[in-house]
Amino acid sequence: MSSRAQRRRTKPSITVKQAFEENENDNKPNTQEISDEYESSLRDHIDLDRFYERAFFTINNVTVEVILNNDILNWSDLSDESYYDGIHRRKVSNRENMNSINLHDVYAISPIYDQCNSLLNTNENQSNMTLRGFQLHTYEIKHDNILQEILIIFQSNLPNQMKQWYRLLSKMISEYKPSRKILVLCNPYTGSRPSRYVYNTKIKPMLDRAHYNVTYFEIDDLCSADEVLSNFEDDFDSFYGLVIIGGDGSVINVINALLRNLAKENRTRLGIEYDLPSLPFPICIIPNGTTNIICQSIHGCTDHCTPILHLLFNHQMKIDMSAIFDANYNFVTANFSAGAGYPANALKYFTRYSNFSPKKTIRKSFAKATSNKNLREGYSC
Repeated sequence: MSSRAQRRRTKPSITVKQAFEENENDNKPNTQEISDEYESSLRDHIDLDRFYERAFFTINNVTVEVILNNDILNWSDLSDESYYDGIHRRKVSNRENMNSINLHDVYAISPIYDQCNSLLNTNENQSNMTLRGFQLHTYEIKHDNILQEILIIFQSNLPNQMKQWYRLLSKMISEYKPSRKILVLCNPYTGSRPSRYVYNTKIKPMLDRAHYNVTYFEIDDLCSADEVLSNFEDDFDSFYGLVIIGGDGSVINVINALLRNLAKENRTRLGIEYDLPSLPFPICIIPNGTTNIICQSIHGCTDHCTPILHLLFNHQMKIDMSAIFDANYNFVTANFSAGAGYPANALKYFTRYSNFSPKKTIRKSFAKATSNKNLREGYSC
């Protein structure tokens, strides 16, 4: 690989952690005992408050103990110390190298099949494929509200044992994170990055792994958010959340359309003497516009995974919403104390010119916002 190609490689958005992997040629102690022990994982009803399972795996001739205690999954190397339990002599876990994950912090589990089956037809029944392992989809906090998805991979050369663990953990995770309904409104022509591509490659796979039922619409000049929501036949109360993919302008347009629709359903009007209707579900903003100040103000970043991870784990934040009325007290627009369009475009350059005097900072920022690049024909946000 050339040095130029190496510089072009981007850092992956998902961090992969290898939890344990069993070597096929290593000794497999207590294989029969493990198989008998895991028959309990196939029961129809699991008492999630009082649950305990254990298995042993091998990494380069080193035995690793894996324990599922209620909703905490722990794994660690075994030390040289041992004890006698009356039947067998067992080694003691090395607590200094203990790793753990709370299953409440996992939003999905996905299988890993043998590489020899990777070329099989996708329509083939997965029951004919050898389960090599599974991966837990969770997250870590990078800074404040900024989240990053991580994968914890478990692998083994004991297919039956791995299948039982996969079925057990799948049932437990589905209990903690049940399937929900999500409404997605995407502006495919916003900003410089194709929103449809962002949805198909980043957002949709995460929602599919969580087994969410997605209702997807695209909004643009030919089909506005008002048209989509006015023709929407489902009950808003049955949806877990609304995902908006676009910039600040798209967010404001969708919120205004939603408020008008709710006022119509409640047989009220958006007037200065009335409070704005309460939104029936959380709003998840995927920043993909020319300006993304609203999302930046909420999460402190403009990456695509942080907002959707907050939605999957039900991290909610209440934000005050204001309204603007004209001289005749007619509703004009809602607002999140952040601008959209030209004022917001000028605001994002304030930090670039912050070393200048206040007057010069304002003059340079607005001059940059009115450049041909930012006010090009067909500009949208």
